[in-house]
Amino acid sequence: MSSGTRGSTRSGSTSKADEGVSMMISATGIELIVQRAVKSAMKEVQQLLNEKMEQFQNRLTASELQAEEFENRLATLERQSSTGQTSPNLTTKLNAIRVETRESLLTSNDNEQYSRRNNIRINGIQIQRNARSEVVNFIKSVLHLSGIEEDDIEAAHSVTTSQLSANSNQQAPTSTMSASRRPVVLV
Repeated sequence: MSSGTRGSTRSGSTSKADEGVSMMISATGIELIVQRAVKSAMKEVQQLLNEKMEQFQNRLTASELQAEEFENRLATLERQSSTGQTSPNLTTKLNAIRVETRESLLTSNDNEQYSRRNNIRINGIQIQRNARSEVVNFIKSVLHLSGIEEDDIEAAHSVTTSQLSANSNQQAPTSTMSASRRPVVLV
């Protein structure tokens, strides 16, 4: 028969007779296979470990360079501060902060003065009892303004200033009052 007939077997294929046959590998053969597999695995693990170590070494070197740069910058700043030198940028910022602080103080003073627009400070009144009634009596008797009542004054109190009198070492008492309904203005 020809080679393409049913009864012939092809090379590489198994017949029913070959199915029952098992392949035997000796212990030394298994040992060689295991040694090759372990050697290959160790080679791959060692290669991966070397790559990771190289990455770690590169990062460590970069970190050391950055730390060295920071140390140099810090040493430069310490030398400048000990010799009194400052960078132009720092001087500019410091001057800008000084200007802003000065403007804030002026604005604060303006706001404080504005909040006192209805206040009057009267020097020389000795407060014995109720400050509001004594201020009203002073305004009526000394200033001759008869339209002022106690209800027109929001608050009156005695204030001791820290300024010393020009003629003596005693502090001069001061009365302050705030007008609620009608501002009291002395001209």
